Parts: sequence; C-alpha cells; structure tokens
Amino acid sequence: MSYRDGGKAIVVELWQAIRRVVFTLGVVLVIGLLALALALPLWAFSVYEPGAYTTFALGLLAAGVLFLLVRRAVRRSREAGGVGAWIRLRILPAVKAMALAIVLLLAAYGAVLLLARGRLLIGVLAGAGVVLSAGYLRFARRSRGPSRRGR
Repeated sequence: MSYRDGGKAIVVELWQAIRRVVFTLGVVLVIGLLALALALPLWAFSVYEPGAYTTFALGLLAAGVLFLLVRRAVRRSREAGGVGAWIRLRILPAVKAMALAIVLLLAAYGAVLLLARGRLLIGVLAGAGVVLSAGYLRFARRSRGPSRRGR
C-alpha cells in the first residue's frame, strides 16, 4: 500500500467518523427541539390554567388506561375463553380487592375520626374491628389445601 492509498483511507475513515458525529448531534438537536416544542406549551398551560391542566392530564391518563384495557380485551377475545373468562378471572377479583381496601380504609378513617372527636371507647372498638376484619380478610379466608410456600 502506498502512502497515497494509506492517506486516502485515513481521510475516508475520518470523514465517516465526522459524518456519524454530526448525524448524532443532529438527531439530539431534533429531539431537544421537539421536547422543547412539547414542554413549553404544557408548562404554560399548567401555570396559567392549573385546573384545566389537571383535568386535561387526568383525561389523558384515563384515555390511556381505557385504551390498554380495550386492547387487552380485544386480544383476549381471540383466545380460548374469550373476554368473559378474562373479566371473571382477572378484572372482577381486582375490583373486589380494591372495593375491600376502600371499605377498610374508610372504616379506619371513621375510627380515627371517632378518636379525634373524643369518643374513645367507640373509636377503640371501631379500630379493633377494622384490625380484626383486615386480619380475617387477609389470613382466615385462605383455602385449607396444601400450602403454597412449601412447608
């Protein structure tokens, strides 16, 4: 290989390296400009209209969750058992667990409220009832079959 070919190969490699660096910087610049174009209006919206921004953000969140649920339901409808099995085996137990948790939290709040208002005996009894109910719901309703922990 002559000096001329070696020098040409070095210049070509250097030019390709410079092109890759410039391309990477260009992509980073475009991403930054797009982020700025999205972030600044949202920031201004949140500063000048906080109530409307909160409603907008919660609406987007709800739409995203709804989209994911509908997409999963459509996919499950193609499988054996369909949507009905998915709702019965996944959705209803989750809704039941959330409802129980909300009821227990409301009962605990009521017990604390009774204690804060000076009704100590009723508040202590209500708190004990909440603790006993939570313990029952967590531990006593388990199936009596073989243990899942390998004891």
